Amino acid sequence: MKNLTKLFLIIFFVSIPWSSYACDFVKVPIGTPIVNLINKYENLWEPDEDAEEDDVYQYTYRASDFCNDKELKKTYMLVYVQNAKFIGLKLKILHDDLEKDDLYRFTNSNIDSIDDKVQDIKKWYGSVRLDMQNRYVLFGKSKSYDSRLFETLLITTGEYADLIYGSDVIEVMM
Repeated sequence: MKNLTKLFLIIFFVSIPWSSYACDFVKVPIGTPIVNLINKYENLWEPDEDAEEDDVYQYTYRASDFCNDKELKKTYMLVYVQNAKFIGLKLKILHDDLEKDDLYRFTNSNIDSIDDKVQDIKKWYGSVRLDMQNRYVLFGKSKSYDSRLFETLLITTGEYADLIYGSDVIEVMM
């Protein structure tokens, strides 16, 4: 009887679809050749062969194309590429409701605790640096002039952070 119970429990836990998914794309090592990612993530666009080597290209996708997290359902993912290598990503979402906190919840449960760094997240606006395995991670929250909430999460390394925020980033229209 004990063996039957153990077998049932094993089958039960293996077959349950867990509601929490960690987005694997945020864990992609910075500097990975984009060709390797295209093989794994079919939604990624292959960079133009005529691209200048040192230019930084920004590709915009729906985060839900790469991540199953419910918090990222309405989020956009900006993927940055330089020299045919993945150099970072930025997740961003614009809420009509100031009480929404989807990207905050995703960040808090998958990256690092924001609550340790910010007193009252509902009233706080600004940016905060987070810890994630030798990466430069920046969470930001701001309110627009028309009272909409804008959340962002940047993941890169210190070496590429200035390039991603630079004025020379080329936005690729798809």
